[in-house]
Amino acid sequence: MSHLVHMVKVKDALESAGVMCPVAHSHVIQEAFVRCLLTQATRTGESHFTAAVQDKAYIQLDKWNKVAPLNAAYIIQLAKTRMNVLVGSLRDTGSLPCAKQFTTLVKTTNGDEIDFTSDPSFNELVFFLKKEFEGCYE
Repeated sequence: MSHLVHMVKVKDALESAGVMCPVAHSHVIQEAFVRCLLTQATRTGESHFTAAVQDKAYIQLDKWNKVAPLNAAYIIQLAKTRMNVLVGSLRDTGSLPCAKQFTTLVKTTNGDEIDFTSDPSFNELVFFLKKEFEGCYE
């Protein structure tokens, strides 16, 4: 259950940065799960989500869903789409797409937009999700 502690840290950091919207909090948390799945999918050496990775992702997301509600189908679809965009861009142009396509911007109470994915608490959450995914923990 260590990821819950890190989810709370991310939400606390978001609030400290002036992001109070619960929907924005949810988007940032979902992004952490997407990045976790992308790291797992790329470990296979394939340029797409294999059936084995997708099956394991559904199993792991189901475990995490018992602890905190998640939209597993949306998270997996977003990760697969992101993987396809990356691979397609590399294949077609030889370069990576603009970083803006892969940021999660959230609005603060004063109207500024910030990319929270570079915050240390967000990166710690992604790290722990990867650790739990690899160990099949909840």
